[in-house]
Formats: sequence, C-alpha cells, structure tokens
Amino acid sequence: MVKILKKTIRVVNFDADKMSGEFAALSYCWGSQEELMRKPPYLMTSFTMSELTSKAGVSMDKMPLTLQHAFTLCKLLGIGYIWIDALCILQAQNKDDIRAKKDWEIESTKMEVVYSKSKLTIIAAAGTSSHSGFLPFGSYNGVTVLDSIQSLLPPGLQVICQKGNNPSGFHFDHKYSFRDQDAIAMRAWAYQEEILSSRYIKFRDRDVQWKCYKSTECMCGDNVSKEYMAQWGRCNEPSEFKSGGSSLDPLLRWTAMVSSYFGKYVSLSTDKLVAISGLARMLEPTLKLHATAIRYHAGIWECASQDATVYQLCWESNNGINTPGVHDTYIAPSFSWASLDTNPWNDIWWPKSIGPRMESICRITKINTTLVREEDIFGRVSAGYITIQGQVRECFIWWNPSGDQSAESFKLHLEPMKDNFLRIEDPRWDVRPDCFLSQFKLDSETSSVQRSRSESAFGRTGAKVVLLGYERNCRDSNVTGLLIAPQIIKHHGINDRTARVGYQRIGMVRYKYGADPHFTPTEEDIKNWGTEEEVTIF
Repeated sequence: MVKILKKTIRVVNFDADKMSGEFAALSYCWGSQEELMRKPPYLMTSFTMSELTSKAGVSMDKMPLTLQHAFTLCKLLGIGYIWIDALCILQAQNKDDIRAKKDWEIESTKMEVVYSKSKLTIIAAAGTSSHSGFLPFGSYNGVTVLDSIQSLLPPGLQVICQKGNNPSGFHFDHKYSFRDQDAIAMRAWAYQEEILSSRYIKFRDRDVQWKCYKSTECMCGDNVSKEYMAQWGRCNEPSEFKSGGSSLDPLLRWTAMVSSYFGKYVSLSTDKLVAISGLARMLEPTLKLHATAIRYHAGIWECASQDATVYQLCWESNNGINTPGVHDTYIAPSFSWASLDTNPWNDIWWPKSIGPRMESICRITKINTTLVREEDIFGRVSAGYITIQGQVRECFIWWNPSGDQSAESFKLHLEPMKDNFLRIEDPRWDVRPDCFLSQFKLDSETSSVQRSRSESAFGRTGAKVVLLGYERNCRDSNVTGLLIAPQIIKHHGINDRTARVGYQRIGMVRYKYGADPHFTPTEEDIKNWGTEEEVTIF
C-alpha cells in the first residue's frame, strides 16, 4: 500500500482487514509498449524497492502525472493511502525475474479484496498512459471556463463549455453499458476494477462520473442503463437484477459479464483468465448458493444442475469465421470461451433464447482443468478437457471464402450423412464457427479441421456434432450442439502423457426442428437424433 505524505510517498505493508475503507485504489492505463519504452514510468522493482520502502520515501515528482494527480485527489479527500499496481506489485525487469513473477502470481489474486474494500477507486478513464494525468479536469478533458462570458457573471458563478456535438449536452454512450470511447474502456483489467469497486469517481473525456451501490451521478446529468448497473452492482449479494423485465439468475449475470469482458485487451494473453478472476472469486458464494456451482474450470462453472453447466457451453462467436482466434500460447481448453484470442472484430455471447428455456439432452461425465497454481482455482490453467455423453452425428463441412459474398457465404456448409437427420423440415443450418478454420492431416489418410490464425479454403472434411439440448422461444423450438473436429492431443490433462485422439470445439450449431414453441421431444425422438457416443473435448 502507498502511504501519502506531504511531498513524498512510501510503500507500507497492506492488511485488508485492518485497512478496509481507509485507502483508495487507482485504475488507469499504463500506456502502449512504445510509450513505455520511450518514457518508462517509475515502478516498484528489485532496484527501487529499498527506496520506496525507506522511511524517507520517494518524492512525488518522480511519479508519472496520473499517479501525482491521484495523490493530490486523495489529499483533498482526506485519504492517506492508495493502492497502485505499479508501486504495490513487484514489476519484472526481464523474463528471468523469478522473484517478481512469484509476487505477481500472489498479488494478482487479491484484486477482489483491493477494489471491493477500498474507500474509493479513482478511474483515470480518458488518459492513454500513466503520463496523461486527469487534473485539472478543465484543462485535460476539454471543459473550459469561457473567460469572455465569465467576466459578465456575478462572483461564484461559472460557465462550463463541454466539447462534443450532442445538442442536449448529454453524452449518449453513457447509457449503453461499458461501450464508451474512453481509452480505459478496452483495458481488460479495468473492467473488473470498476465492477469490484464499492464506489468510484471516473474522470472521462467529456464528463466526471460518480457511482456507489446506492446511486450514480455525473456532470452531464444523464442516467445510467439498468444493464450497466446490474453488472456493476454488488456481485456477491443474492439479489437478482433485471433486464427487460425478466429476473436473471447469478449464472446469467456471470455470462453477461464475460460477454462484456471478452473483447477487451490484455497485454499478456496468459492474463486472460486472471484479469477476470476477481469477479469469479466475488461471485462464487452466490453461484454456489443459487446456481448449484461446484467448481470453476477456466471460465466455466461446473454445476450440480446439468442444464446450468451445459448452458455455459453454448457461447457463440459473433463474427468467428472472419477472425483469427488462436492464442500464441495455451490459455484454456477449447470448450471454454477463454480459448479464443481477443480481437476488436469479434465478441462472444450467449443467446438469450436459451438460458432458462434450455433443457439438456446430454450428460457431462467429467470436466477437469489442470491449474498452474493449485491454490488459485480462478487463475491460469495448463490443460483441460470435458467429456460429454449424448447424441452425436457425423457430418461434413467445407469453406470457400472467395464465394458469393452473401450472408450465407459466411457460414460453413454443413451436410448431414443421413437425409432424416433431426427429421429435417428446414434444410438450413445455423452454424457459427468460433474463428478462422483450416484443414490439416490427422494421419496419412485422414484430414481434419482446426482453429487457425489465418483464413484458408478447404474441401469437404469430416466432423461431428454433439447435441447439447433443445431450446424453446416465442416462435419455435431448436436443437443446439457443438461442432467438433478430431485432433491429436499431446498434453490433455489426463494422467497419461501419451498422444491420443480427442476433439476440438470449432463452432456452435443450431437447428430448427419445429414451429411449436411448446413441443417437448420424447426419449424416442432424442434417440433418433443421433448415435449415443462419448466424446472428449480438449
């Protein structure tokens, strides 16, 4: 924790229980790699630690401007301590800095404690780096006093001019969840820092916002969307939030958060699960109480209810076939949303038509992930798999990206091996690939398809659909399944270390099987949909 003195700061030991509500926290952008190289900020390293922890401390003038402004604001508010990641976590100077790596692994698990127990989180939302600053608000954010008019006003009154072209003075992006244009909006770590905070003040490009659990205020006077407040509200309280008039359970709250988080940027892809682990940790008590959650597996909650677990496997990639989706290193098993690489052209979502209306027709016999650190169940994983027993159908897929540029051309063409598959009435499939796909040789005679970082056409190739469940909405009924392709798996999280054939998730499939939204299939219907089989997805 950083202790704020008159002209210096000093790093002291942090006890969350004893200091709860006595400190502030800072959420900000560090800056691009280029800027960090050009103008390195002051950090806690093995070389600066003794200076930062000394009785004399370090002059505030040595700190980047954003940090200096945070110290100034804390003084004005009478807050004597502040938590800042750059100064409170040992930062590595090279890839071989083992001490810093271990400190990061420990401290990164404490974000839920830090931001939920801080008295105030200061969010420097508009600044692109730690050198940007956010005070005085008028000179930085385009809000200025018009001197020519000010001279005509009585003492004590000011005229404020806010930049922008909204005639009402309202900034409409404030209404729509987290979809704003601030520099910090795309920073993955900042997402949970904001939601975890008990209260915060956000310095934006056009506005200053204040939020706490009970209310929200901003300079523009606009109201915040219910969707936003639902996500931001205290995550560990059992009360449900509302969206569109329907109560959503805690599991739907989690998937809504993941959907908002997914497209945000992490400088290290290995932090993808870690940067949302604070939210998972905070939600755990509520999910265990109200959603029968048993254990967390790389972004997926294993629940006692099969329907609840299966529902989480039904995430869809919104623009998958047009985007790369493979990380440069292992992040998560392919059944998890975290296995897809983040990019600005794609996002993921869980169809609202599924949710509570979905009934599973498969059985999850095993789900497992291998943790990098056994004590951190919400952190990084090195392997994982899920075994599903249910109705499986073989199919063929192919892709020709240079074909007709119609909406249908951006879907894989999927052909069932038998004409009576699912008693087809409408021959069109709704297929949503997870990302770019490419063909490869499974063995000397067999080809398969896998996720890829580049687009390439491929001919008719065998794959499978494992059916997860059926859903009903206001118009019709659908079968939902995973599109999977065989792979050679070398490191799969099972006890033996030999290579074996498993499956990789490559997309989602939905098939309309009837126009009656109240139709309930019989056991015989389900048996006719496929062949009973057990598949393991890695």
